[in-house]
This record gives sequence, structure tokens and C-alpha cells, in this order.
Amino acid sequence: MKRAIGDGQDDDYLRDHPQFDILPKQIQHWVLGSPNAVEDFSDFFRKGGEFDTSRQVGLPVYVSSQPPQIALDRDEWNNMQKHGPTEYGLLRMFGTLAHEIGHDRFNTGVTPFAGGSKDDYVAYRSRLEAEAIFNAFPIFRDLREDPAFKSAMPFNSIGYLQGIELAQLYRQWDRGELDREQVVERIAARVADTPYTRPHPPPDESGDGRSTHRDAYLHDYRRYIDRTPQPDAPSGSNSSVAPTSPAMLSDPADRAAFERIRDAASATGRWPSQQCENIAAAGLLAFKRDPACQRLDQIAFGAPGSAGENQAFLMYSPFGDREPRFHVRVDVEAAARQPAAAALAQLPPSAPTQTPELKEPNLQPNAQEPAPRLSLRAG
Repeated sequence: MKRAIGDGQDDDYLRDHPQFDILPKQIQHWVLGSPNAVEDFSDFFRKGGEFDTSRQVGLPVYVSSQPPQIALDRDEWNNMQKHGPTEYGLLRMFGTLAHEIGHDRFNTGVTPFAGGSKDDYVAYRSRLEAEAIFNAFPIFRDLREDPAFKSAMPFNSIGYLQGIELAQLYRQWDRGELDREQVVERIAARVADTPYTRPHPPPDESGDGRSTHRDAYLHDYRRYIDRTPQPDAPSGSNSSVAPTSPAMLSDPADRAAFERIRDAASATGRWPSQQCENIAAAGLLAFKRDPACQRLDQIAFGAPGSAGENQAFLMYSPFGDREPRFHVRVDVEAAARQPAAAALAQLPPSAPTQTPELKEPNLQPNAQEPAPRLSLRAG
């Protein structure tokens, strides 16, 4: 349930929060100028929410992990640090943030799918997206007297629908011609068939020759709801080339790491047992090939529906919670289809003088790559 807006306590909370201080000063000003945005970001930070500037994501994107994150594009962030922000760039970022912060309340973890057909699932996901998109409208209205918003509200940066369409819906809502529910329904009706523009587009599940969000939702339904079996790994491999059981790995540290990655993959519930072994073998191979990664400390898999959902992250944290941290990432969809034997056959030998200390993993089956706690500022 949302709290009463405008009591001032959240304003003070945000001003004192180190993650809020990361944002450019102008964006901080706009957030503090909108009671709706103040409430949204305060709730996000109270859950331990953080900003992640380590990835190339284009526009900001909410990551439903524990704790939640909002990823800001690495290149854009670095350019702002080096050259300073422009008002256009700040408005563009803020407009997307006003949408993405809505996913802190409207996501599949907060509102689970109640069951039904694939079409029901598409409608469910479209509705969640529409609710998050509408989240920007009250924030924009709070700021209507701000000089930057008086000249042009950043509807083009909200996403999914064209800016002119969102602007028209906003005006109808602002004038009382449409209520909130009607606006959300109209947005939801358009969401599924909008082009999918983020990295790693889904397969053409609908068979119409286009890559849309409908394809992404149908892909998720097949993998996580319908549980349609995935194709088995290619047959015909020579099983004598390498061991396919962790018990046959000669190095105890390799065997322990293999089992931990396999168990973490299994805990997500996404893949059958053989594909979990395939993922474990590919992950172990990638980890051992990286000279910076000397001990497997943490395993995480991207959350369904997130920008990194098809990746696994295997991490080495030599100083615990402090930087630096090192990691490798694995494309789990590709790894699941490659025989474990092929990856295990390529394992480099362990150094005879090295005795890796395997720490108990902090398993987060549906987590995103942990981002460094940032101290950078812009603006």
C-alpha cells in the first residue's frame, strides 16, 4: 500500500542516501520536485536498491533482483562523468527512469501470474508493463511547472509507444477524459506488438517474422510456465573423451565447483538435469580460463524478463564485500545445449601449488550481476 505523499520525510531520506547522491544534480532536483517520484525512489532504496553503471543497456532498465537494481548505460554514464550532462540527455534519462522505477511495484515477483493460457500470460505481462509506463504520468504532472517540462515533456523516452501517442493519452488523462484504468488498458493493448529493441532479442515465437515483446512473453511462458521440454544437447558426442559426472573429475576443487554451479542452475527450475550439467561444465571451463578468477565465491543467474536473463555470473571476491571483484559471464542458453563432456575435455589443469579455498556460495538463482557500490557523481 502506498504511503501518504508529501510529508517531507522521504525527501530528507533521499537527500541523505548515498545512492541518490550518485544521480546528476538536475535529476535529483526533478525527483525531489515530484512527490510521486520521491515516494517511488524512497521505496526502492529502502529495499536496498542500487544503481548499476557497469553494463551497456542503452536506456535505463529496472532489474528485479535481490536487492533490486536500476542499470544505467555504462557508455552514457562515462560520457556524463567526462564531458558533463546535457539537458536533453538528462530529460531522456529521467523520462525512462520515471517508467522503470514503476517496475519496483509492477513486476512478476510482486504480482505473480495467476495461471492460464499463453495468451493470458501475454496479457498479464502487457498489463504489468502498462502499469509501469503509466507510472511516469503522475511524475510528469508533478513537474508541469518546471521550465524544462513546460517546454516539452520527455514522452519519447518513456518507451514502447511513440511519444506522440503517450502525449495524447497523458492529455486525455490530465483533462479527466480518461481515468487511470482506461489509460493503462489502452497502453497494455499496444505493448505486446511493439518492436523488441533491447540486446539479445527473443526467438520468433509468434511466427510472424518480427521480433516483438509478444515473442519475449511467449518465450518466457514456454520456458517458465508451460515447461515445454527444451531440445536435448546434440547427440553423437564421444562420451569417452571426458568425464560427464562430477565424481569423475580428478581435481576436488573442480568437482566441488562443478557441483555448486550445477546445483545453482537446478535451483532456478529452468532446465532439466542434463542441461544443468552442461551449464556447470561450460561455467567451470570459462571460470578456469580466466586468470583473474582464482576462487569461486558466488554464483548468480539473471532474473527472468531482465536484461541479463540468459546469463550466469561466476564471481571471485578476494576482499569479500570490498572491491575489486572479478567475474566471468556465461551464455546459459548456449551452454545448456553443449554436451558437458566437450567442455570438461578442455579444462586446463589446476596449478599443483594452488589449493583454492571454496567459500560457501551466496546463491541467488534469479539475481543480476552484482554491481559495485558507486561513489561517482555527475552534474
